[in-house]
Amino acid sequence: LQNASVNTAYAMMQVAGIPAIKNGSSLIVTDAQNQAVSFSIAPECYPIFWSLILLVASLLAGNLYLQSSWKRLFLTMFVIPLVVARDSLRIFAIAELCIHTSVKTVIDSPIFQYGGSIFFALSLVPFIFFLVWLRKLEAKP
Repeated sequence: LQNASVNTAYAMMQVAGIPAIKNGSSLIVTDAQNQAVSFSIAPECYPIFWSLILLVASLLAGNLYLQSSWKRLFLTMFVIPLVVARDSLRIFAIAELCIHTSVKTVIDSPIFQYGGSIFFALSLVPFIFFLVWLRKLEAKP
């Protein structure tokens, strides 16, 4: 998941026209002072805790609200791309902030310090919409 998130964040930077260099699990961008800033996404920094909570939530929600086994599985499998998208968006946001402000400002910012919980809350929105959509599919004859 960590490598997939870094690769997706790198692709997002390429689409946004942000000059970045990818080296393994590190991304290098230029900050506001035209200095190279390296982001190394260490395994201990990866928000696995929030990913596990989302996985458990999908298992519980599937058992509570869905009757079909394959729809439960589909909901649980939906968590994987959702986790990658969520974490990629967080890496992209931090890189974008570094480009437009100083690195010191970004490290002290709430998105860096509390970003896991902020982006977890944002990831609940598509999760809930997907759950509701699967539930509506079950209601149809």
